[in-house]
Parts: sequence; C-alpha cells; structure tokens
Amino acid sequence: PMVILRTDGAKAYDSDEIREFITKHRIKREFSAASSPQQNAIVESNIRTIVRMARAIRKQASLPEAFAGYAIQYAVRIYNSCMTKGLKGQITPEEAWTGKRPDMATFRVFGCKCWDHIANPEGKFGDRARAGIFLGLKEGVKGYIVYHPDTRKVSISRTVIFDEKCFPGLGTQPKEMELSQDEEPQPMESHMKVDEAD
Repeated sequence: PMVILRTDGAKAYDSDEIREFITKHRIKREFSAASSPQQNAIVESNIRTIVRMARAIRKQASLPEAFAGYAIQYAVRIYNSCMTKGLKGQITPEEAWTGKRPDMATFRVFGCKCWDHIANPEGKFGDRARAGIFLGLKEGVKGYIVYHPDTRKVSISRTVIFDEKCFPGLGTQPKEMELSQDEEPQPMESHMKVDEAD
C-alpha cells in the first residue's frame, strides 16, 4: 500500500479527486521545494530510466517522434513488470500495487510487424488479417495496440500474429535509386500522422 505521496506542488496533483483519494486511503502528503529535483532523486532516476528505455525501443523500431507516447507507455509497462531492489521480496512494482503477478506472455517487441484479425472479411476471398506495427498493450483491456500505416489509424485487437524480427518502421526510408560503390543511401523523412481510431 502507498504510505507517502511526494509531489513537486504541480497543480496536476492538486485535484479534488486526488485529495479525496489521499484522505480515503490515509496517505501522508509531502511536497518538494520548487525547482529541486534532487529532493525526488529516486523518482527522477526512474523517470530518466523510462525515458531512455522509450527512446531506445522507438529508435530500434525506426518510428518517428509522433510515436514517443506509445513508447513511453510501453516502457512504463516493462519497467513495472521487472523486479526491483527497492521492493522487499521477489516482486515487481505492478505486483506490489495490484497484488497480481504481471503476465509476461503478453509482451512483444515494440515496433515489430504484426497482423491483426479482421472480424468481418469481405466475401470468401477477402483478407482475414491486416498488416500493422505493434505499439503496446491497452491498459485495462486484453488487447494489443496496432498502428496501420495504410490508413494511419490505431486499433485495439485481441487476435494478433507477430513477426518480432521485422521492423517496418516509418521514421526513414531509403530513396529508391541505384548507388555507385562510393555512395551511401540518403534517408528520406516520412511525414506520418498518428490518428487514433475511436
């Protein structure tokens, strides 16, 4: 259980909902001084670790910065599912918070190619799956987040097949041209928008 909540005094942590939660669960509230991240050294270190993880998995997947939010969400999910020396016993942060061990079988390689099932295909010979890029796990839902470059939409799907060795990426694509032995391919920026499907 949470005993102390230390925040930096930001208004985001000063809502009626948070005050009610803190009171209901008898959580002690502490504030750090303004512009002094060293007072939250452990939290700042954890944030730095998560940002580094997110940057690494996004770069590996060759996805542009528009996908950084998905990379951070997935990095947090990974971080909370790994054991840490800060917790007593052989438990993960997720297990300490929820009382349940994380299901590691649901984890896949971020940014890998995947195909999600089409529930109602068009006719007998219509496609039964569509290609996409794996962006993470949907919180509170047993489903995978899949980005479809052809429609530039994100979907949540339960039935997905993964190719964890293939990274289609969107960040840079090599130009189509013949190269002499001395030339290196020059990357061409891709300008993709992320639109979430409702």
